[in-house]
Amino acid sequence: CSEGTPAAAGLGLATCRPMAGELQSVANAEAAHGLVTVDLLGAGLASLAESKIPEEASGRLRRLNLHMNRLTSMEGLGRFVNLEELILSGNALAEIGNLSALRHLRVVDLSSNYIRLISGLAGLTALEHLNLAYNQLQALDGMQQLWGRQYRLRTLDLRQNCVGSLAQLLFLGGCTTLEEVSFTQRAGRAGVQEGNKICADPNYRTAVLQVSPGLRVLDGSSVAEAERKSARLAFSQAGASPSAAPGTVDRAKPFGDQEAASAHHRMVELADHLQGVVEELESCAPNARAAAAAASWKASAALVQEEVLAEANALCQSSRAEAKLAEQNLEERQREAHLRMDLEHLALELQRREETHRAAEEELEGLQLSLSEAGSEHSREAEQLERELCCSHELQARIQEERSRESAALQEERRLATRLLWSEESAASRVVDLPA
Repeated sequence: CSEGTPAAAGLGLATCRPMAGELQSVANAEAAHGLVTVDLLGAGLASLAESKIPEEASGRLRRLNLHMNRLTSMEGLGRFVNLEELILSGNALAEIGNLSALRHLRVVDLSSNYIRLISGLAGLTALEHLNLAYNQLQALDGMQQLWGRQYRLRTLDLRQNCVGSLAQLLFLGGCTTLEEVSFTQRAGRAGVQEGNKICADPNYRTAVLQVSPGLRVLDGSSVAEAERKSARLAFSQAGASPSAAPGTVDRAKPFGDQEAASAHHRMVELADHLQGVVEELESCAPNARAAAAAASWKASAALVQEEVLAEANALCQSSRAEAKLAEQNLEERQREAHLRMDLEHLALELQRREETHRAAEEELEGLQLSLSEAGSEHSREAEQLERELCCSHELQARIQEERSRESAALQEERRLATRLLWSEESAASRVVDLPA
């Protein structure tokens, strides 16, 4: 296994990328038990079983890249229940296997295969990005699997397929969260046919915007508001429209802001006007043709009501999103202000501590100077005491010497006195012994 991408490394993700012919390293490497991302690009796999990813690592896998292999089946993917990104582009898949067990999938790339039908996507409520480019799709009826408010598909890539009828666009109507769709490689270049067959139709972009009025990007180019209004006008004038299936618009949804309420008011006024026209036609032309026209106007009124209601809902969602964004910006500014105040407090505290430290250093220098002076004075006193001690020792030696001399003299005097006394006693005894 080699090291993962810098992005994965920066996020702390464990990545295993075996080279072709070295798949046994995935099974044997200790790191495989903690995998988050497995990259088997160009490993020559004919089936997922050949990847030899340990069973105990299946629940920890988040991203699986099997680009440019020889896979003909998606069998074995069901055990990766926590998978979020699945890349199967550049294989030999003829159909989409059942992915309903992988409910955490956010990104699915099935481009550059041989897929003819859209299937196996039911239940993928977390799916946001679906790439089916460079396949052999002729129909889009399988997109009904992603209809409903619980789904949140945002981008859909259908470039280089074989969709030839604008009626197939109806199956995108229920994907109400779509923001970006691609049918052609190069939009807006006359004579260049690098997309689906429907891209050659002059009404292609208008039809797509009528079906998915919430699109922000179509074929790589941003949808201008003027183009969106033109599609909406063509929708209202046609009397019939390739709209989404019934039930995709919530008629009971409340209007939460002024723009949505205004749109609802316009819808009511338009409905009243159309009703008046219908009544006038019914009264002025009671024949079959007038009745048919009246019925057509009724249908148009209903469709326009639904369209304006959808517009009001879209405006409501947009205003709510803007309000949420403004609230987030306000919270961010408040956090920045708090951080700025904290930084100012920290700067003041740091300045105060620096001043205290500076004063302590000056006091320490004064103490060191005083200590140095006291040391010098102590040294002088010690020298003086040493000199006085030496003098005291010399004086004590002299006194001892004088005492020794005095003691010797005293002993000598005592000896002389003793001899003198003895001499006197001897003389006295001789005197006594003389004859009378």
